[in-house]
Amino acid sequence: MDLCFSPKDEAFYMEVREFFEKETSASVIISADQCFGACDIVNSELKEMNIDFVIQIGHTQIPNIEDYHIPTLFVNAKSDIDISKVIKKAVHVINGKKIGLITTSQHIDALENTIKILKENNVSRGLSGATF
Repeated sequence: MDLCFSPKDEAFYMEVREFFEKETSASVIISADQCFGACDIVNSELKEMNIDFVIQIGHTQIPNIEDYHIPTLFVNAKSDIDISKVIKKAVHVINGKKIGLITTSQHIDALENTIKILKENNVSRGLSGATF
């Protein structure tokens, strides 16, 4: 069985590779190609390489999509970067404008604090008549 990984941290993926090779006797291939989310995984290209299973680290599966050409396990990698300083700096630029908030799964945990900062600074939400 061949497995393919896509993390960016070399020490991490070497540890993961060694673990899976030892525990499964699989031949592990590590891919560090850029990927822009669960909609951009390279399963069709990997199928041509006879890969049997993919572990996609960093994204969550898109609901209702099941045909990934190769069985794929999605492992979310959440960001631990504090973005509150950036949000506070941006308040004066966006204040008075209606805004919408959108994020990826990696930053979903920062959304609540972002909303709190925006509320504290009287920034309105992009939906007419809606409040945070």
